[in-house]
Amino acid sequence: MEEIVASIKSSQLYIDFMECADKVENHQRIKDIISRIKQLQKQRVNSNFLEKEEFTKKLTNEIDQLHNELDSIPLYCSYIELKEELESIVGNVSVAIENSINKDI
Repeated sequence: MEEIVASIKSSQLYIDFMECADKVENHQRIKDIISRIKQLQKQRVNSNFLEKEEFTKKLTNEIDQLHNELDSIPLYCSYIELKEELESIVGNVSVAIENSINKDI
């Protein structure tokens, strides 16, 4: 198992992802947008609970606009693509390990 983790961590995909994640973490506009989305999502949960339908729609629209803004930032798009590729590899490894274990049972 440790060999698998070491192999993933030494892969170019993982290295690229970590570099990109560091850049995203230090990109003030991305951090601001994500923080604002989180705030709005909390408000939306509360407005749903209080059955404030129009306010909920307004919050949803603002969240969607912020997501679109995030999607227009190339660094963020690269981060998401690398993250999805890495998650896919980890998922495939997990399935392979599970299948190997189940085959031996």
